[in-house]
Amino acid sequence: MEKLFSFDLTPAEADIIIAGLAELPAKTSYFLIERLREKTKAFLEQNQAIEKVKE
Repeated sequence: MEKLFSFDLTPAEADIIIAGLAELPAKTSYFLIERLREKTKAFLEQNQAIEKVKE
């Protein structure tokens, strides 16, 4: 179950999803929010690496 999210999100899209997840029961939303944060962080790090290569 490693691939929970297989799509790219912008930080703004991630924020919208996180806000929506806040409406879910605490145990469910906590797991999903943490996974989404991990994926968003990895996405941003990947973009930064690409920008460094372009420079």
